[in-house]
Amino acid sequence: MSEDLSKFKKKRTAVRSSLTKLINKIEGKINNENEPVDQFEAFIEQLNDKESNLSLLNTLIEDRLSVDTITEDIEASEEIKEKIIFWKTKLSSKIRRINSDSIQVDTVSRNIQVIDSNSFECLRNLYDRAETQIRSLESLGVKGESYSNLLTPILLKQIPSELVLEFNRSQKDEGFDLSALFGGSYTGKYVVGTSFSNKQS
Repeated sequence: MSEDLSKFKKKRTAVRSSLTKLINKIEGKINNENEPVDQFEAFIEQLNDKESNLSLLNTLIEDRLSVDTITEDIEASEEIKEKIIFWKTKLSSKIRRINSDSIQVDTVSRNIQVIDSNSFECLRNLYDRAETQIRSLESLGVKGESYSNLLTPILLKQIPSELVLEFNRSQKDEGFDLSALFGGSYTGKYVVGTSFSNKQS
């Protein structure tokens, strides 16, 4: 084996190992609904970079292989290419879905407005409009986990400070639990919903 061939193979082995680690990282994050879209876009860029490096190394190695060994090497390289294509496609689909969900949530937020948050009528209107828009998201197949962190802060700005305080006290972690604020198909204590019955009584 020539010195150049040995050197190129060692480099390719290192890139393939790095690619495996990257794919494992992607597998661990791709189903996380709270992962920012920037992370998935960065994953695609990293896959593109490794794909480019491997393509160059494959060419350099294949030029130096004998006819008897080149077929096996090409087959192994093609399997890795297929993995890269698979994960790039899956990431692209994830990015499209996240962007679509963000557009839908932005549309919802524009449809939910309160002029006077201390007015019962306005508060009830907020509740009704929010519940309607949340049901619309559900009917489109958008999971609550994917928009709670986006929509909850918008809603909190529209309700009285005492309800915001009650909501914040109910939170057990750093994330936002939309089910603690509004009903829809969720269960549990609804801060705003409870306020309606208190105001009506």
